[in-house]
Amino acid sequence: MAKTINRTRGVVRFMFKDAIKNLKIKPTKQSLIYLNFSYGGGKKFKYSTGFKSCWVDWNEGRQRIKEGKAGLLDADKINEHLSNLENDLKKEYSRLLAEGLPISKEGLKQFLDLKTGKIVISDEKKITFYDSLEKFEKIRSAKESKNTAKQHKQTINVIKKYDKKRQITFDSFDKEFYSQFITHLEEEGYALNTIGKHIKNLKAFLRFGLEEEYHTNIKFTKYEVPKEDSISVYLDENEIEKLHKTDLSFDKRWEVTRDVFLIGCYTGQRISDYNGLNLNDISTINGKEYFQIFQQKTGNEVSVPITTEIREIMQRYNNQPPPKIYEQDLNDDIKKICRKIGLKNKVKIIKTKGGKKTTESIEKHKLISSHTARRSFCTNLYKKGMPTIDIRYFSGHKSEKEFFNYIKIKDQERASHIVETGKYFNI
Repeated sequence: MAKTINRTRGVVRFMFKDAIKNLKIKPTKQSLIYLNFSYGGGKKFKYSTGFKSCWVDWNEGRQRIKEGKAGLLDADKINEHLSNLENDLKKEYSRLLAEGLPISKEGLKQFLDLKTGKIVISDEKKITFYDSLEKFEKIRSAKESKNTAKQHKQTINVIKKYDKKRQITFDSFDKEFYSQFITHLEEEGYALNTIGKHIKNLKAFLRFGLEEEYHTNIKFTKYEVPKEDSISVYLDENEIEKLHKTDLSFDKRWEVTRDVFLIGCYTGQRISDYNGLNLNDISTINGKEYFQIFQQKTGNEVSVPITTEIREIMQRYNNQPPPKIYEQDLNDDIKKICRKIGLKNKVKIIKTKGGKKTTESIEKHKLISSHTARRSFCTNLYKKGMPTIDIRYFSGHKSEKEFFNYIKIKDQERASHIVETGKYFNI
């Protein structure tokens, strides 16, 4: 009783719940009619139509109930329902294929449930896209860092500015929206990585709504996150030594800022982990002292040795780590401090802003921030020959690919580093 529907797009069959051989023995027995859909190289989807019939009333060739049958029910209405299911499923499957979207049994079932009225979304209870954003903020803010919550808030503000009349719905998010939104952000003069950040956050908002069953639109999963190499620098060992030895006792705030930053250079931690260390974080292993750090982002525990340079810093604070300071203050002041010690060499940078690539030269001190400390630690140890797996133990990088994207090593430096190990080339 199989009927092929558009073989290149899958096969639809209407079948009884009970085995045919049993129904032929009892031809008047009522049995539930199921839609069976075969697709994607062996995948099968089964869906109850909600109607029953018996073998004697069934037209096997047409896969429909014979006219004038089905007892008290109208056979024409049942057949119309089966045809609608068939056509709706074909169209939805073709759409998903054409747009390259994922196809799942759950998604197909939800689609047919909505079409047949098994799922009814009441307008009174329907959550709008902007309602979902509010719920996202309330639920996620308690679980996120302040910086992440701040970035999400920035993206929400960007969306609201773009959609001043609040016309965006969950159904709005398709290829056309993506293209228009990217164009808008470029026209607003946003850098490519900033645009990527907003797209990444938008996808997080929509994924939250999907998980909470506020919508069923999965087109956003195809949105690509624009990205280019970030503008970042590191301090080599000579620059770090110069920063360490510069007398800043004339300005206590600058001195604390410099010392906190250097703790990052010597430990390889994120600012959330190196800013605010105290005596309780110090432990002794085999007679040597270490900072015992639980990394906030990864949850990993690492033991970082307290070096001679760190001890020199701690002597200025009664043999304790320097006090915690505001990250923004550190980012502002470390640029001024590095300018004072002469880090004014020009760094050529290429970036995309407003949809156009631009090239400019910026003095190095202007590019230094709290992140520079960890990057300097990783880059300098790599250049000294420490295995990447050991550096990653301290830094918390999950993969070698992530590590090499992070450190600032030119191809020539990397080639030289490999040769200098003396292990691979006879030179």
